[in-house]
Amino acid sequence: MTEKGELYEVTADFSGKVGDPQFLPVSKGDIIHVLKKETGWFIVEKKVNGKVPQKILRPYTLTLPLTKTKANSPQQGMMGKTYLVRHNKLNTLFVMKRVDYLDDHEKKFALEEVEQMRRLSSQYTVRLIWTFPRDTDLCLIQEFCSGGDLRNSIAELQKISEEERLNHVWELFAQIILALNHLHSHNVLHRDIKPANIFIMEDGTARLGDFGLAKDLKDTYNATMAGTKFYMAPEVLLQKTMGFNADVYAVGIVICELLTGKHLFLMDTEFATIANIIEDEFVDELSSGAFGRIIVMKLKITGQIYVIKRVPYVRSNAKQAADNEVAMLKSAHSKYTLSLIETFPHDLDLCIVMEYCSGEKFEIYVPNFKRNLASTLTRHHTSRLKTRKCDFGLTLSIADKSYATFVGSKVYSPPEAHIEKKMTKESDIWAAGIIIIEIITGVHPFEGKMQQETIDNIITVPKLKTFSW
Repeated sequence: MTEKGELYEVTADFSGKVGDPQFLPVSKGDIIHVLKKETGWFIVEKKVNGKVPQKILRPYTLTLPLTKTKANSPQQGMMGKTYLVRHNKLNTLFVMKRVDYLDDHEKKFALEEVEQMRRLSSQYTVRLIWTFPRDTDLCLIQEFCSGGDLRNSIAELQKISEEERLNHVWELFAQIILALNHLHSHNVLHRDIKPANIFIMEDGTARLGDFGLAKDLKDTYNATMAGTKFYMAPEVLLQKTMGFNADVYAVGIVICELLTGKHLFLMDTEFATIANIIEDEFVDELSSGAFGRIIVMKLKITGQIYVIKRVPYVRSNAKQAADNEVAMLKSAHSKYTLSLIETFPHDLDLCIVMEYCSGEKFEIYVPNFKRNLASTLTRHHTSRLKTRKCDFGLTLSIADKSYATFVGSKVYSPPEAHIEKKMTKESDIWAAGIIIIEIITGVHPFEGKMQQETIDNIITVPKLKTFSW
């Protein structure tokens, strides 16, 4: 099997240029790695980087003179097997990762990893040298990091003095963060930051590797949860999605492990460890939808519980919608509405912190529920606010007109809203009535087998059942 890679063979001697170290001396027959191509000159990597004339270089076609080293058995991981191999002609060690490459899904997955490694190649990441298919696998030949991965460093760091350990970990931390910034600046989420995926070079510098789970976030804000659960943030384990902050959290756990010699939340079992991670901050996720995610959070210091609504805050229309919701919360503030505590930006979202309603012993408050709900709507309407939904994300001011565009939950909207596509103050009163009936009887008065049947029942307004209470 052969494949042309970034390795080039030198066809003639070049002694460099006297007094100019940017031009690198090379000898005929040398095999060198090209980092960058410029007109007339290639920047190549040997012990140092330098320029070599393009005319004396030709692509080096690699055959497969690789031998597995006897001292290393394959390392089996979720994303494939990894071997330490030696190139016989170059007498150089490389790492060979073999990933499944049989059906279309496996090929797509493998080629995505290759593309990520090529696109993200830098001084902060483990470099891909070349690839070739073999049997039912795709083999990825990567540079060899002689210092191993950070798993080897955790125990060794505990043997040196605290001051030495702290200084060394700070150096590693800076390099890992630079690597992570490199990925995130290319809109790539790693999704599996852990000691086993951070490698140490011969000179002691750190490089980030294993991009099998890396995800491009160019057109979205988050990705599906993937990776090693012990290094996942509480919100990732609860919400099953990951953003750039998930990588940063994982780096924090790795750094704590390097400093202390143990995982920050490690318990006797995997289940207990995950429970320990989650219970440290988050209580639950209430809901998730088009207008944001609503999370219950418990402050570590005071133990007080709040509700945090995270809404998108990047594009101009998303920012306007979020700012409008905050303004409505402030305008409608009363003893009948959720109190706004504060707001703050986080990653690509705006976090709206509100008081938490525990919902305990709700039956005690049912007799007063109708009066309180009516008082709330009265306050909103006298403020010329149209609720359109109990969440303030759809609240609209109708100071200059008598109606608003039809939005919100269709099964709580009146017939005229469905027909005319408009909503008025009476729409809120209708919704309040539906809610009261549903609370008292346990059944939506127009309930059908499917949502559309419920909507049809609302529009046609059939004869309703008579309820007694």
